[in-house]
Amino acid sequence: MFDFPDLVCCLKNSLYIKKLTENDIAYVWEIAPLKELFYVTGQEASNLQELIQIFQLDWTTWYIMLDQKGHSYGLIRLVPEMDESWSIHGIGWTQPGNSPRNFVLSWYAFHHFLFNRGIEIIRTYCNSINTNAVRFLSKSGYRYQYSMPGGGIDGQTMYLTISPNDFYNYSGTHSSQFELCTSTFEKKTIKLIGRKASTNRLKNQLFSFNSLNEIEAQFIQNKYFNEDYGYFFKLIPPPAIYIVSHCKNKFSELLINEINGQKKIVVLTVKKATLYQYLDFINFLTTTFNFDKNDVIFIRESHVNVDLKNALTISYKFAGTHHNSKSNVWII
Repeated sequence: MFDFPDLVCCLKNSLYIKKLTENDIAYVWEIAPLKELFYVTGQEASNLQELIQIFQLDWTTWYIMLDQKGHSYGLIRLVPEMDESWSIHGIGWTQPGNSPRNFVLSWYAFHHFLFNRGIEIIRTYCNSINTNAVRFLSKSGYRYQYSMPGGGIDGQTMYLTISPNDFYNYSGTHSSQFELCTSTFEKKTIKLIGRKASTNRLKNQLFSFNSLNEIEAQFIQNKYFNEDYGYFFKLIPPPAIYIVSHCKNKFSELLINEINGQKKIVVLTVKKATLYQYLDFINFLTTTFNFDKNDVIFIRESHVNVDLKNALTISYKFAGTHHNSKSNVWII
């Protein structure tokens, strides 16, 4: 079993990553945003004793992230996996008057600590609808591997991994930033302070859309009429054409047609984006156009990149065909 120290110190950045004790759990119960915390624990607690039982599972190790004054910034959970690798999970929070930057630095510092101890791959997972978590993990260097049903009705749990090379390349951090040392509880005591904390939610990517007038729609039709999906323009009733924008810049052209209660959507052009941006985009489409289980998304083959295809497969059911197992069709 991997031996984890009581305390990981990063004196250069005034960070302390302290293994959770029973006394610390009482503190967490008082100040942590419990609703978000229960997403990480995987179960809810109705009182302090139940929370203590959750934190004291034999196969998990918990750390609390602190600064030198004793303000807390979140928790890290380590879980041993069946293949002898480790998965890491976390929740960051902000106390009044303190910056969430310490959570980010602590998260990076702990990864640096694990990689320095010889761990070659770290795993994590989260719900696909939590695009804030996906965004943060992607910026840390995590790569999407696969997804499985989970996380509630029609939910998908995304599984991601990170290697040392990806961590240092994607996060923009350098080993010189984390001059770490370890300690025991006897050598270093930290008094925890602070008021009720809240999660620092990143702003969601905002999308907007507008329908094209007759002249604008005719231009799009002429532009793509001879493409492999040109037959959509010949349907009766004709499709509605929309432009979806992100941050005031065009993100995608959409062609939507409803036939016998079934909508078909063709993404004519899609801006190059990241996995979490595509997840935000798909969530926007689903809610804006009220898609249901009878709806189909068809994407022009030349515009399907890996991140877009992964985002669609996470969100919808991939529908290949006997003639083309890589058919670019997804069912809502």
